[in-house]
Amino acid sequence: MPTHNEIMTTWRSLCSNGTPPSPEISAKVMPEWSCGIDTWLDRLVNTYLRDYCMADKDGTGGNSHFKLLLAEYGGGKTHFLHAFRGRSLAEGYAVCYLQCKGNEVSFDDWMSLYSMIARSIRLPGSDSQGIRKIVESSKNLLESMSQKAPNPDAAFEALLDDLAFREYPNSVFLEIISKSIRLLRERQDPTLFNAALNFLQDGQQTATADDLQRLNISKLPASQLSRFGREMFYSLVKFVTEFCGCKGLVLLMDEMDMMFTARGRALERLLAALRTIIDQSDDRIDSIPLFGVLAIVPSINEQIQTHYSALYQRFSVSVPFHAGNDNAAQIDLQYVADSKKLLSAIGEKLVHLANLALGMNYNTDLQRKNIATFVAVIEERVFTSVDSRRLFVKSWCQLLDEQHRVGERDYDYYTINQLIQGTYQGITAQEVSTEEEDG
Repeated sequence: MPTHNEIMTTWRSLCSNGTPPSPEISAKVMPEWSCGIDTWLDRLVNTYLRDYCMADKDGTGGNSHFKLLLAEYGGGKTHFLHAFRGRSLAEGYAVCYLQCKGNEVSFDDWMSLYSMIARSIRLPGSDSQGIRKIVESSKNLLESMSQKAPNPDAAFEALLDDLAFREYPNSVFLEIISKSIRLLRERQDPTLFNAALNFLQDGQQTATADDLQRLNISKLPASQLSRFGREMFYSLVKFVTEFCGCKGLVLLMDEMDMMFTARGRALERLLAALRTIIDQSDDRIDSIPLFGVLAIVPSINEQIQTHYSALYQRFSVSVPFHAGNDNAAQIDLQYVADSKKLLSAIGEKLVHLANLALGMNYNTDLQRKNIATFVAVIEERVFTSVDSRRLFVKSWCQLLDEQHRVGERDYDYYTINQLIQGTYQGITAQEVSTEEEDG
């Protein structure tokens, strides 16, 4: 159950921005206001997390699959990813959720991307994230396995030696993570242990010459870093399934639109790199239990079609996901439910959330009338660049908040129309401001 502080954090985020808070809080509070997506989440879980992508019991096998999540700005992409993140952890998958707001996230710079993934990775049941938790979890697993032997210490060393000689996409990853496990267990050289963790997280990007020498690692030329980062990523996925008890990794990339602000050769490199990860052309990364969801606005999909038709073809569909095709490469959130029914259901859920957050007991019949007026206004208006769900959530939460302060009442069409118009102008102004800052 969510705490009152978590409920209030969610409420304030919805009132201020119309968006959910951090994934950790959303996972706890979201059942109080999430609507329309449970059936779609069930399909993804059953088809991919419990079948196609899942590693075998020994941590090997599994397959990779990527989907493109489409919705306009404010159309529920973050909400969907947060909900799927919670389901993935519950299914026993490690999860990386990345908000791609800055230019530092890109598929054509795999070393930097790997570093962000290593920092954000979270294991099921863990209250923290990052590469140290991976090392701790694997050490605990090896110790548990070695306890069954007559000489546990010797058995542990044998298991660790065996680990170091396994076939992985990146042999350096195995070498350093084995060293990290031993250093953590011995607790005799914390400086070297931290250097090993830093390398597992950032490669040579933040490593000093002394760190590399003590770890016995040669410095790579810049031309090899991207490939090295990609191999480190696939090694990380393989490792968490074999030595952390996970069924695979779920990679969720939100707000990917910023990636596609690149132009010319830079854009071509990005699209080619994205195609590479989808195709898995490198035969050393077969059988990787990985499920990825990449969230973009529809206009970016059109941009892909214009600039890189080969990639667009990989994401194109004949029978869409909303028509029952679980294998469709695209998930278009505008079809998640009938708009009127969806907004009405969200509205009632938000009344329940307001009751919890504000200690109110709203008049259900009165608020349903207000919701109906809200939905009528939203349905009759045409908004560009901002999805109606974002406008509805933010405006409706603000109206519930106002009634908490001044008392409940029946709002007329004109008042609600003015409120929605003001919300729309505020969101679009914020969007323009963000674009100018990023530009």
